[in-house]
Amino acid sequence: MLKEWRAQANLGPVKDACKVLGVSHGALGMYEREESLPDVDFLAVFAEKTGANFFSLLEARLRSGKTEQARDLADLMASKGLDVVRAQLPRGTMDPGRFIAESAGIDGLTFTREWLERKGVQPKDLVFTRVPDDTMSPTVREGNLVVIDGTRDSFATDGIYAMMIDGEIAVRRVQRHFTGGIIFRCDNQAYADQHLSSKEIEDLFIMGKVIWAGGEM
Repeated sequence: MLKEWRAQANLGPVKDACKVLGVSHGALGMYEREESLPDVDFLAVFAEKTGANFFSLLEARLRSGKTEQARDLADLMASKGLDVVRAQLPRGTMDPGRFIAESAGIDGLTFTREWLERKGVQPKDLVFTRVPDDTMSPTVREGNLVVIDGTRDSFATDGIYAMMIDGEIAVRRVQRHFTGGIIFRCDNQAYADQHLSSKEIEDLFIMGKVIWAGGEM
């Protein structure tokens, strides 16, 4: 994929492309042959110089199976200043049973240890992001903050999940179908349901199950 994007961007001979992208000839070759995983900084530069979609590049990297899904997703995206963060124990807190996440636009989101234990999650497994559209309105409105259990990276049960579709974050209600596929249901009646086969599910990158969106899910 990287080689095709580089060719389309007309970056010139390989040695010129390496200068533009800030990598050695050997490193670029290994990235393009998928013998080595590029880091997120390289992907950001590559996207800027070639016009490739950064999220699509990141999604492909995560699908390689050589990284831990939920934790790497949060780490990689947060490192680029994107609106996805992981819960952290705040320094100097008086209550070690409370966890807070802070990023641009998130002043403070706090959960008790009892709530986390009841949900069966650890702070390190939580991913926070904002709903990018109105497909789940009025249940979850566009721009609302949602909390995701990053360990739930398969559609094992019905519920609301966050995933990446064509390089973009999407939040959908998932209903399993007896055929082995699933149905994406949008709470906003302006959008039609979408049926996916078991094969199509394999092509999705599932961020996790939404467990909080202004209230417990």
